[in-house]
Amino acid sequence: MNNQKTSIIVACYEADVVTKQEVLAGIEEEGGLVETVQEELKYVEKTLAERAAKQSALGTGIGIYKNQVAIAFNTQVGLANIEFEQMTARQTGQNAARYTKNKPFI
Repeated sequence: MNNQKTSIIVACYEADVVTKQEVLAGIEEEGGLVETVQEELKYVEKTLAERAAKQSALGTGIGIYKNQVAIAFNTQVGLANIEFEQMTARQTGQNAARYTKNKPFI
């Protein structure tokens, strides 16, 4: 049985409340489905994003550690981390949702 969830997974560890709200708002603005997972173990944001992408049937994960945010995609050729310069938490959420719909990043 497949345990992947058909939504963007946002994995958090000690996430800043405002940062998390901004990410979720960005996903919602683009009409994306989201599920939040609270991690028990300490991981940096990139590792959280990679773990989340593996859990998502959409292959899209966001990791939040304190006020740091990362996005990862589980593609057919493996995991891909994309880094955007000066991207806000809200834009990270928007781009995650846009990726699942094959729309260009903002």
